[in-house]
Parts: sequence; structure tokens; C-alpha cells
Amino acid sequence: MSAVDRAGLTVSVTGGTGAQYVPRDTIQRIQLVRVDRADSLKNGAIIGASVGAGYALGVLIYIAAGGEGGEPASRYWVEGPAIGAAIGAAAGVLVDRLKAGKQKVTIYVR
Repeated sequence: MSAVDRAGLTVSVTGGTGAQYVPRDTIQRIQLVRVDRADSLKNGAIIGASVGAGYALGVLIYIAAGGEGGEPASRYWVEGPAIGAAIGAAAGVLVDRLKAGKQKVTIYVR
């Protein structure tokens, strides 16, 4: 639907010949169908990687502050968040993959 006014509405159809005007007195029923698509796997990977890297960095900061022994080796400051990000990204992709294909369809009829 491109435009609506008191006299009617203008409808554009994908792949059609363009917009067509429909007078209000010829409309018998208005039906809106909305399909919500599932998140992309990329979205889940980014969120999971952020959470995983943040968690690993938090653990390293805790260890460095004296919570569990001495100072962690310098290589762990890079490897820890990288491994955490990889695990988190995998978990995020898995969760999004489990939800894939589930679409909500909402239909309004007046």
C-alpha cells in the first residue's frame, strides 16, 4: 500500500505494472498480512562473541586483581577473549539456528 486517503488507496505490487488507485467504495475488505522473519545467524554470532569476549576479559581482570593467584601471562590477555568470543559466537549461532524457520504471521481483517 503506497498511500491512503479518504477517497481510496494506492497499491503497489512487487513485480507488477506500477501503482494502481482503488476507490474506497469498491473496497469490500482490508486484510494486512505481516510476516516476521527470524534473526540472521550473523546477528547471533555478533551478540554471542561480544558476551563471550566480555566474560573472558572479566575473568582475566579478576585474576589480575589478585582474586585467584598471580598475574596471568600476557598471552592470555589476547587468547582468553578470543577463545571466549569464539565460544560465544558458536553459542549465538546455535541459538539463532534453533529458532530459524519459525515465523510469526499476523493477519488483520476489517
